[in-house]
Amino acid sequence: MKKRRLRILDLLMVLILVGGIGILAYPFVEDSLNDFLAQQMITHYQKKANEKNEQEIKTRQKEMTAKNKELAERKALPGLTAFNNAVDAEELKDLPSNEFYMKHILGVIEIPKINVSLPIFDQTTEIFLQKGTSLLEGSSYPTGGKSTHAILLGHRGLPEAKLFTDLPKLKKGDQFFIQINQKTLAYEVEKTQVILPTEVEPLKIQEGRDLVTLLTCTPYMVNTHRLLVTGHRIPYHPKEAKKVIQTIDRWKKWKFIIWVIGIIGALAGLIWWIQRLVRVSAIAKRSYPIAFQVMDEENHPIAGIIFEVKTKNGKRPITRQKVPIQLTSNEEGLVVFPDLRGGRYRLQSKAVDLFIYVKSVKDKQFDLKLKQKGIFVLINEDGYRLIKKI
Repeated sequence: MKKRRLRILDLLMVLILVGGIGILAYPFVEDSLNDFLAQQMITHYQKKANEKNEQEIKTRQKEMTAKNKELAERKALPGLTAFNNAVDAEELKDLPSNEFYMKHILGVIEIPKINVSLPIFDQTTEIFLQKGTSLLEGSSYPTGGKSTHAILLGHRGLPEAKLFTDLPKLKKGDQFFIQINQKTLAYEVEKTQVILPTEVEPLKIQEGRDLVTLLTCTPYMVNTHRLLVTGHRIPYHPKEAKKVIQTIDRWKKWKFIIWVIGIIGALAGLIWWIQRLVRVSAIAKRSYPIAFQVMDEENHPIAGIIFEVKTKNGKRPITRQKVPIQLTSNEEGLVVFPDLRGGRYRLQSKAVDLFIYVKSVKDKQFDLKLKQKGIFVLINEDGYRLIKKI
């Protein structure tokens, strides 16, 4: 009964441990899954962009350029109301399908320094901010060109996705890239600043400059201010850029694969442990005989050898009716005990130390294995058979 209680306690402890690990691992697994799904959206966007003909792309680029020119001419100053509302909004649980997101992707942002690769959506809403970055409505499209200032928004600290969580790690001189309308634009960080949610002056278009600002909340999980990381346009070098962008893509894929393998391995380990516990419990419910023969080097039986049955670690004797179990070899060298409860034990005499165990419920008797060599040796090959299992 005591063993049974211990096994149930062991099972509960393992389940609690697994549950705890699962809770701790959940954000990392969710982040990897979201990265993987975001990468699927990005791949789909890139595929669709490649399928568009040159005229479609030129028309789209022309429309965005015209809009950017209009914003510059009227010196439009975007507000942060939509983003502030999204920050304060409750996290949405019922999100649309990927097909819905695909229709609203403007482009892709890649930030090698912090391993970020995210879709850029065309609206500032919580729906899009949970999956990637959003273009601040009223700011320039991120298509480049003089007198443009695109503001890209992203959340920090979501339990299921990192998004812009590591944005504060960007320093002056770091680069990021934007893919849009089959072009890749390169930007270099020139400054970072912290502003109040009501400040909009830093978001204005600067005459003749090509800027992109990445904006998120700060301090982490407090969100009382806004962090701005602003970059200016620099020449794009395809060979160098593609190499770092591909590194991000590979990292995200491998991170997801590693987590999947880890989860599968952990589940397999748990299943194996539970099966083992069930098997051990089933074995412990049955009794099995012990039977072997003690012989000297000349194959003569040795009588009177006393063996004590002890726990697996050899520290405590196994008792029956509160009397320690002892086995003694008879005149024929036989050591026999008809019904010992299944499990793993030590069988010790002054000269020999044996492990005895049952591997399977279907076993007919205990198996024997020497812990160390002494006067008696267990050999199943040709030669002396000083302890012989029968």
